[in-house]
Amino acid sequence: MFETLLDIPEADNPRPARLANLDQMIASSQEKTGTVPTFITIAHWGRADARLQFFLPARAGDLIADTHIYAGATGEFVGEQPALGTAPSAGATAFALMSPLHFGNFAGLLSRIVWVSLGLAACYVTASGLQLWIKRREHSAIWQRLGRSVDTVVYGTPLALVVAAHGFFVALPRGAAGSATASAFAAASLICILLGISLPRSRVAAVLRLLLGASLLLLPVTRIATGAPGWFTALETGHTLVMSMDLLMLGTGVFYLWEIRSWRLRQHIPLLRERRAL
Repeated sequence: MFETLLDIPEADNPRPARLANLDQMIASSQEKTGTVPTFITIAHWGRADARLQFFLPARAGDLIADTHIYAGATGEFVGEQPALGTAPSAGATAFALMSPLHFGNFAGLLSRIVWVSLGLAACYVTASGLQLWIKRREHSAIWQRLGRSVDTVVYGTPLALVVAAHGFFVALPRGAAGSATASAFAAASLICILLGISLPRSRVAAVLRLLLGASLLLLPVTRIATGAPGWFTALETGHTLVMSMDLLMLGTGVFYLWEIRSWRLRQHIPLLRERRAL
């Protein structure tokens, strides 16, 4: 099965060998397609049988992206890797079309906005529907327990994801980003669950939203402080997405903190009115 889907594996050659000039391989790949690789994987680093996979975005007017294979020790171009199988086929084409449909990047920024909006809308409809269901049964202790878990999941899940991103950036310079990301997510999830259990029902959502807003605001700071490119460096190299994502994190963090402040004001308005009446 693996030979059919991924090709016959190369014979092992553990002999130490330096990696060929990576810049030249990137330039060669770019020359063949006119696009810059989005990311690169390297198998058997430092060995004579090292192999590099260059994943490239789709060319202008195309939906299907290219994948180039290079020999790590010599820098020679081995060939193109179909999305499925070892040779171009209708099945490989159909399989490759799943990627743009999944990521929503087939029409540039417009399709990305639509895809993100649809994803957020689905989350919002689900969360608000459950919260309305609980609100209509606010006199039932059993349903209020469910409401506590709903708030914990709705706000705890994105909080754990943001904390996982912090863990990734902190551990990236040490080469332990994979395990640190998973550990940070698990630890943050456990903390969110404990807060959901221990806090009063009326404060679960507010506390988790406060932590989520603060974590989002600090994420760009963590990214830059751990050695990732700053805004000026990213703009100079054409990576506008870096600045866009940072601004999105900052804007969302400010929104959540502002929402908490508005919620606290709404909580105090009835008390102020009662004092004025007295």
